[in-house]
Amino acid sequence: DGFEFQLLGSSNLSREDLKDAKDKILEIASKNPKINSARADGTEESPQLKISYDTNKALALGLNLKDIDSTLSAAWGGTYVNDYIDKTRVKRVYIQADAPFRSTPEDLYKWKVRNNNGTMTPFSEFSSFSWVYAPEELTRFNGFMSYEIQGSAAAGISSGVAMDEMDKISTSVNSNLMHAYSGASYQERLASNQSLILYSIS
Repeated sequence: DGFEFQLLGSSNLSREDLKDAKDKILEIASKNPKINSARADGTEESPQLKISYDTNKALALGLNLKDIDSTLSAAWGGTYVNDYIDKTRVKRVYIQADAPFRSTPEDLYKWKVRNNNGTMTPFSEFSSFSWVYAPEELTRFNGFMSYEIQGSAAAGISSGVAMDEMDKISTSVNSNLMHAYSGASYQERLASNQSLILYSIS
């Protein structure tokens, strides 16, 4: 009885542009009398810690960018090292920083990376951090970045009419937007294109 509308971004749209288009579509759909309870699926944006490297400075200090990434990954996220045999069981070994050294953003500056001369360079020499709002997950549909919008038709309106309205809204918001349907909505659209043939066979 509802629909699953996949809003897709073309290559010349940024994720931020796609989000703005999604918000605009939801705003217009909420005022459309033929559409009921249109909403975006998934999580809202949340605060995230963004760590930025000054690449030119890091290279000038003799650092390898891969070593920077692996140090950060091991310290804060944990990294698999190897296996060892404990009696009759094989156990995996992971390394990770102790909790007091990865509890706050400022702890980043307690870490160092070995450069090509064998000396240790602190993260404070080539990196900085900031808080940003970003989506917790980046969804894709058929290879395109996407947002899923779910909704249903208003009372007395068919789901096909509601989907037609979503088509019109999407086109009116941004000509670079693409869209598709998934789940039962995709099957409904597929079947509706064959209705004349089915009626003829019947």
